[in-house]
Amino acid sequence: MVLRLTETVKKVNREKWGQKTAMMSGVTDLYERVVNLSNRVKSARDRKEYSIDKELGDEYLSYQAKAKILLPNDQYIRNLPEAVPQEVVVAERFSGRPDAGLQWVSNSVERLKECLSVHVASTSTLMPEQEEILFKLVEADRRARQTGTARTIFPVRTFGGDSFLIGGEEIEGDYDDFLELGNKGYINLTMNSRGEYGGAVTTEGLTYYKNKRSELPPLEQLVRARFAYLSGETSKRHATVAQLLKEAGNLLWDAEHEFDFSAIGHKCREALQEFSISLYQDLCPDGESLPKDKTLNKMCAVTSKLKPKLGDTDYGLASALFGMWKAVNLLAQKVEHRSQKEGLPLVFEDAERLVLYSHLVVTEIDLLVEKTKP
Repeated sequence: MVLRLTETVKKVNREKWGQKTAMMSGVTDLYERVVNLSNRVKSARDRKEYSIDKELGDEYLSYQAKAKILLPNDQYIRNLPEAVPQEVVVAERFSGRPDAGLQWVSNSVERLKECLSVHVASTSTLMPEQEEILFKLVEADRRARQTGTARTIFPVRTFGGDSFLIGGEEIEGDYDDFLELGNKGYINLTMNSRGEYGGAVTTEGLTYYKNKRSELPPLEQLVRARFAYLSGETSKRHATVAQLLKEAGNLLWDAEHEFDFSAIGHKCREALQEFSISLYQDLCPDGESLPKDKTLNKMCAVTSKLKPKLGDTDYGLASALFGMWKAVNLLAQKVEHRSQKEGLPLVFEDAERLVLYSHLVVTEIDLLVEKTKP
């Protein structure tokens, strides 16, 4: 049932995106026609072929009318005149300005071209799922380049789903989306003797990634990347932790009263507890058996285990993150039990801060731990 529902949602999304892509394809085609018209108008002006202004003007007005249909919400295009202004006609016929008509056509074409260029430049021809895969592949390619590992992408297709191997990493995604990235030039597709596709990120793919990333402020990009890492890589190793933090985040936006904060605090406290258990089992398999609530003891053992594997700077960061983890854990208890100092009531910002820092401290510690693994 869940699989059928997922496939239905993907089908609806593809249909909607198909409609949007078709519309934007029309805009791109129109833009190319306007560029061609612009070049011909310039050529006519250079040769002083003023008598051709009627023919070129009619062509411009037809393109303008199509632009209003394709982009009905563009106020600038809506306000463009639908006929040659009377003063232009007068200037051309009675004021000794034979170039007036062609000059008006030239100015109008350039304005329409500029407006359409904005829409063409800002248009993403990728579906959200395709863009997500491309971004992950570009980032994996960058890491592979830094470490000197193979940068070729190898698709893997199983009954459990599709994924892609690159630089020792495995990235989940749809195989058909991968092929579409190749069709659009973002992946250089290759085929081996067995008829199996592979590929590599192209310069166009890297440029697309950089352009899209630059649309957001750098700090927002980093925060989004960290949250994406939590829901992706961290969730593979600590699924319960990621799920609890996701649930806490969902509860946050429905919270209206301090009594609503208890559930958020409980979810975050459980997530931090489960994280300490998961790390302790992973890094200290031969350690003594500790009760579930001995989270501080577990995190101390984890930090000590990391010390020989980290340099002084990274170990200093690990110790600081452990201190942050303790502080966030105390905040979780405060929010869960609605404890407060007299005159300082529990407020929404307390719950908001708890969710934010729970996400960040888990992600940063997980990243640091993974850095110590071969």
